[in-house]
Parts: sequence; structure tokens; C-alpha cells
Amino acid sequence: MGLTREGEETICREESRGFCSGDRQSGLLVGEAPSRRNEERTEHRFGDLVHCWPIKMDLKQLIELCPEFHQDAQGDPISWGIAWDVLRFLENRLAKGSKTLETGAGVSTVLFAASGCSHISITPVAREIATIREFCERHGIDMSHVQLLEQRSEYALPALDLDDLDVVLIDGRHAFPSPFVDWFYGADALKMGGWMVVDDTHLLTGTILRDFMNEDHNNWRLIADVGNTTFFEKLVATVHLGEWTEQPYILNRMP
Repeated sequence: MGLTREGEETICREESRGFCSGDRQSGLLVGEAPSRRNEERTEHRFGDLVHCWPIKMDLKQLIELCPEFHQDAQGDPISWGIAWDVLRFLENRLAKGSKTLETGAGVSTVLFAASGCSHISITPVAREIATIREFCERHGIDMSHVQLLEQRSEYALPALDLDDLDVVLIDGRHAFPSPFVDWFYGADALKMGGWMVVDDTHLLTGTILRDFMNEDHNNWRLIADVGNTTFFEKLVATVHLGEWTEQPYILNRMP
């Protein structure tokens, strides 16, 4: 089961406090044995924390560092990022050159970048973009293949030339109808066999979208539910051809 937002925040803060409190000269983490990986370490500063970290970052390292790209209601830094076990599952799908899209931005954006994906992330929050860029720059993560668009997704997506995407992650604004708008533009841009990832399915908008796709067996195959995130595989080239009479979710709820 995926971590709750509260659980993610607790782990983030605890790991951040304990990180790199070991031997600063050797650059080892607490309890970490020397290895070839530690031969190439560099010191980075992010916010008020100094971290000793390999130049090339993998998901395990990102989880331990747990950057806080978002803000809570009081304006304090926090991580509202997608659950770590979801990122572990997603990581197996990503490869250098994968074409990917996400609505929203956070630790998932860093994972897409570190995996070498040709990636587009859409968020209207300028601070998120700035802190993600700063984090990646300080940790040697190449962002030349990543576009961070400061705009609401319902305005950005119609203007983008999207096709043959390998992964679409819907994790932006969750108010109605935003997830459905994101899905509409992302679904046809996704290639056959590509993955549609719907986050926050515990919210009503996410629940409806998940259930709609799960009942549409002609167009989508359920791959996995990981906590509050669902992974689907696209089975056809185009999913927006049919009428409501061909949508099981609608038909099954007719009075």
C-alpha cells in the first residue's frame, strides 16, 4: 500500500535530518560500507542541508534525500510528492529517451529527468519549477531533455504537439474537471502499449477516472493498483472514437 501524505512527510523530514551525518571526509552515509560507488561523491547544498551524494542519482538516493518542492498552507516547504512505492514501480518502465508527460511536478519530475526521459511537466506554480531546477542542477541531473511549463494544464495541453508518449502521469489539479481534461489530451497522445498513470484515486475525481478506465476493457488494461495510484496499459491507437453507448462505465449506471 502507498504511503499516506502524512507518512511521506514524516519519512522525508526524518531522513533529511539523518542524512549525511556520518563521516564528512569520506562522504559515507550513516551505516554505509565503502564501495566503488562512494569513490565519486560530491558535496551539494539544498536549502539549509548539506548532502554528500553521488553525481548520478538513482531512485534509492532520491528517496533518502526526499526534497521538499511544495508548500503547505502556511508557506512552509513540504513534499506532496507521489508515493515512493509508486515511483519504484514506475521506474521499471522508464528508460533513456522515453517520451513522457505529467501534469503536476515534484519528485516524479526528478525521476523522469534522472532516467533520461524526454519529459514535459506542467504546473502553474513557479516556485516548484525553480526548486526542481535548482535541485537537479546541484545534483548533476541533466535537464536539457525536460520541459517545465508554468501554466495550468487545461491551457497548456491543447497547444502542445504530443504523440507517441510512453507514459502519461496525471497528478496535477484534482478539482473537477481537471483530471478528466488532462486524461482527454493525454490518452490519445499515448502510444499503444503506453502507460496511463492516475494518482490520488482516493479522491472522487481520481476514483471516477480509475473506475471509468477499469471498466473500459476494449481500450485499457489494468496493470496494478499501488496505494492510491493506478497503472493502465493502452490497448488501442485511439480511445476517443466511440459514443456513450460504447462506454461500459456509462451503460452500467443507466437507470
